[in-house]
Amino acid sequence: MLNINDIISGFKVIRAVDCPDVSGVLYELVYEKCRTTLYYLERDDENKSFAITFKTVPTDSTGVFHIIEHSVLCGSEKFPVKEPFVELLKGSLNTFLNALTFPDKTMYPVASRNDKDFHNLMDVYLDAVFNPAMKKNEKIFMQEGWRLEVSPEGKLSTNGVVLNEMRGAYSSADELESGEMMKLLYPDSTYGLDSGGNPENITDLTYENFTRMHDKFYHPSNATVFLDGSVDLESALSLIESYIGKYEYRECNFEIASQSPVCPEKKYINYEINEGEDKEDKSRLSLGFMAYRYNERARAAAVGILIDSLFESNESPVKKKIIDSSLCEDMDVFTCDAIMENSIGVSFRNVKDGREDELKALFFDTVRDVLSSGIDKELLFASLNSAEFKM
Repeated sequence: MLNINDIISGFKVIRAVDCPDVSGVLYELVYEKCRTTLYYLERDDENKSFAITFKTVPTDSTGVFHIIEHSVLCGSEKFPVKEPFVELLKGSLNTFLNALTFPDKTMYPVASRNDKDFHNLMDVYLDAVFNPAMKKNEKIFMQEGWRLEVSPEGKLSTNGVVLNEMRGAYSSADELESGEMMKLLYPDSTYGLDSGGNPENITDLTYENFTRMHDKFYHPSNATVFLDGSVDLESALSLIESYIGKYEYRECNFEIASQSPVCPEKKYINYEINEGEDKEDKSRLSLGFMAYRYNERARAAAVGILIDSLFESNESPVKKKIIDSSLCEDMDVFTCDAIMENSIGVSFRNVKDGREDELKALFFDTVRDVLSSGIDKELLFASLNSAEFKM
């Protein structure tokens, strides 16, 4: 049990919140020297979790933070092996091990039931993010980001782990659809850019800018740390301090521009279908809507329940009307969440050629009819129960 104003390894307890749903207490601590925020969910759970997250706000679609995420896990000062991540997968007792690039943050989470293994995982990840070998070894950038290659026939080409990964992503109709929708909905925001990297832009990234962005964003003043479970807190905080204690506070005011609602013009993009496949009635129609901000929790829950009740199954009121019209083969409604300003996407698959406007009109007419007549209470209760069960 921690008390407000307790100080452990330079971390000061500033807030405590009871969390009866998970039989625990959530503590907020701040490392006073460089103001790193740490959240500790104290509860009796043998599966111990750790994550360090940096706010990373891209200003272009070169995928710099995606490439950094890959590259920091290619060796560090304390662990100078080629691929510590792969070695951990082979020898660790971890129950979770990953690294994730989001549109506005980069996260490094690990978990283990074994105390020694958990401490080792934390050590590897902390050394990776703060002391990566990539800062002194340009070949890591060339391997994980992009490089020029000459084939035996003398042809020049580009290659790289992230570059090829994103080429694969951009060959997917779903990825193209959602990416273009984000550009249209967020023209003035970082969310209109591709944090993963657009293959057309990745090769614009230089090694100098790559290392500069790591220096700028991978600082303890820009980090948030999370601990969960029956963690040896003193040992964990002591290890974290051994990495961040050498840093001084830095102002890290990486603001994300708020996006005013826009009404974008219709945009057409092409996507590939299988060779030899009939092109008839293979169009897609996509609609996008701004929905709620990250801190509008009740609104977010309501949106999720409405989507489930109106669109989830073929018998849901709106989806049934759309499918029965035979104007398209299927439709899907999804949210782009976990960002500051969240949106809803509607995707209609295999639309009848030349009938896109008719389908769009039917969709809005059906939604208006539901608004006018109301939603069946049993349907809403079913969606509420489903949401409760998932939680």
